[in-house]
Amino acid sequence: MAFSAAVSAAPVIGAYYPGYKAASYPVSQIPADKITHLFYAFAKIEHGQCAVAPEAWAHFAALAELKREHPRLRTLISIGGWEADGFSDAARTRASRSRFVASCMDLFFSPRLDAFNGVDIDWEFPVYGGPLHIKARRQDRHNFTLLAREFRRSLDALGQARGRTYLLTAALPAGRLQSSGPYDPARSFELRPLAQTLDFINLMTYDMGTA
Repeated sequence: MAFSAAVSAAPVIGAYYPGYKAASYPVSQIPADKITHLFYAFAKIEHGQCAVAPEAWAHFAALAELKREHPRLRTLISIGGWEADGFSDAARTRASRSRFVASCMDLFFSPRLDAFNGVDIDWEFPVYGGPLHIKARRQDRHNFTLLAREFRRSLDALGQARGRTYLLTAALPAGRLQSSGPYDPARSFELRPLAQTLDFINLMTYDMGTA
């Protein structure tokens, strides 16, 4: 099955917003007039489903207000992060992928919540290269592609129902050295299929400092 992603010639000026810093840097202070895309970091995975800290709901309400003030701003929920466990299990089977994606869609795209324009997958990393205590499998490389496709299907279906376009992105490594030593991103990710599925990729260029 072929998947197509939206292509835009407009530049992407994105910023990740760490929700755990909201007490010292509230959503209202985000310079939304200077960026095009905002990534809320992070949602986590608990028992195979999307989850957020209780205080995140106040942040989401503030994001919705920020979007009303800046209609061109696109906001995405970023799932994962360096210490996030659970991806390998969530992506392992068709049933686990469906359950996981459905939980994320229900949590972040309910009619009552208008905070997000898409999903950003931040799995660090499939197969190997992430924190040593994070579960990883050889099958993760292909399962990441299947997980991305499940998100793509769900976001496209929601967009068709609502007459809107929802984005799917991912944060991918650029460095050649990670926690367990020398690292090759091509061993973690099926790059061509992902490029056909995602709207765009956020390269973690700070990793180049370890190249």
